[in-house]
Amino acid sequence: MPMSDDEHCAMDGELIEAMVSIGRPEFGYAYSRSGYLVSEDNLDLIPEKGLRDWDGAIREWSEMSAADRATAIQGLVARRRQ
Repeated sequence: MPMSDDEHCAMDGELIEAMVSIGRPEFGYAYSRSGYLVSEDNLDLIPEKGLRDWDGAIREWSEMSAADRATAIQGLVARRRQ
């Protein structure tokens, strides 16, 4: 049975929180921006645009201040829980 929008949003929020808890908040941010969670194991399965979006989000993250990073993650988690 397909997930409802609410279930999907809850799962996204949990995934982002998990990335933060393991010390990889940039992955949570990039997932939220690109819709993909990229790894060596799935690189060949992700379309070029998805990889560009992922890389762009990682680059955005690296250019943010610590305060902006914290605000971004808090906003993503809060929005996913609504």
